Amino acid sequence: MIAFPRQIVSLVSQFAVTVHAVVRVDLPQNPAAAWARLPAHLQCALNEAVFSITIMTTQNTEKRQKAKQEDESEFSIALSRDDINAMPIDRYHGPVTVARDDADVRRACQTLTRERILGFDTETRPSFKKGVSYQPSLIQLAGAHRVYLFPLPDHTLPAPLKKLLGRADIIKTGVAMDYDLKQLRAMDEFEPNGFIGLEPMAKALRIKNQGLRGLAAALLGFRISKRAQCSNWSRADLTEAQITYAATDAWVSRMLYLELNRRLEEAERKNGQLETVSDA
Repeated sequence: MIAFPRQIVSLVSQFAVTVHAVVRVDLPQNPAAAWARLPAHLQCALNEAVFSITIMTTQNTEKRQKAKQEDESEFSIALSRDDINAMPIDRYHGPVTVARDDADVRRACQTLTRERILGFDTETRPSFKKGVSYQPSLIQLAGAHRVYLFPLPDHTLPAPLKKLLGRADIIKTGVAMDYDLKQLRAMDEFEPNGFIGLEPMAKALRIKNQGLRGLAAALLGFRISKRAQCSNWSRADLTEAQITYAATDAWVSRMLYLELNRRLEEAERKNGQLETVSDA
């Protein structure tokens, strides 16, 4: 029995056509027999090739592992997907008001002007066809004691809501707000003010997870469900599951801002050298 490296068997098997072209012989189906038929110089060349490939693969693996370790060492908090999935699920349990008409919108916006910090988010009907997109269908604003939902059936922003979103003295906070505001402004132009993203705050604290779900797990100790994310947000009457989902996102955004701000202030007191977070 002729002994030959296992890697050589793979090479011979995968590149039989090329080998046949080089040595001008038909190779048997059996890898051992095929190896035995190869000229000595080709066996030697293949051995050297496998050795070089093994060395390079080992070096690349070591480099990737080292880079990953260095990357993770840059963060004070870095949760994996498994870490997040191991967290208990929680949601918003407080009161929710859905502003269904102009009178509801006026009352809601008047109440929200008394708030200092609002959790902000939007929802859009998902598209499952290439090239098809939809305008935002819902705006969520969370105050200290209640979450308000503003359906946008006509894809226009009511004047009181525009005014509220333009108030620089009221903080509106959330994640990926640049995209949300771009979509809203493409739908109905207004001048947004007082928007502060959670991502720069998390970055200043060296937190790797900067999405809403990851931040909730990292800072609040629970994960939020995304089950209703791809539901039809343009429907006339939102389901209870949609209302809870939408309210939870806005509520969590406000809670995260408060926690991130607390940690930033604490860190500044300790060393006074953190990145400045400014209005978006």
